Amino acid sequence: MRVVRVVLGKVMAWVRRRRGGQTAAPLPGCRLYEYSACPFCARVRRAARRLGIALERVDIDRVAAARDELRYGGGRVQVPCLRIAGAAGERWLYESRAIVAYLEREVGR
Repeated sequence: MRVVRVVLGKVMAWVRRRRGGQTAAPLPGCRLYEYSACPFCARVRRAARRLGIALERVDIDRVAAARDELRYGGGRVQVPCLRIAGAAGERWLYESRAIVAYLEREVGR
């Protein structure tokens, strides 16, 4: 099962790169912890692209410090995770559907 997930994730990442980027508005204070082969992370990336949102993204497989941030800040190493930093403090949002719902509320769609 892991092999299927990794292969599908890599195919989806390749398709995303082939489509090219469009101009998107950044969402201040938000950072997406992900890894490229994760299909749930791909769901969040597609939703952000559809909504015209540019998220700061960090791959926890490539950046060890990001994995530690995720572990100590959010409490667990699970992707996707959206860190939302604001005046009221930090909030760590896990689960792709919850993240997509948050992004949709933020842009009003």
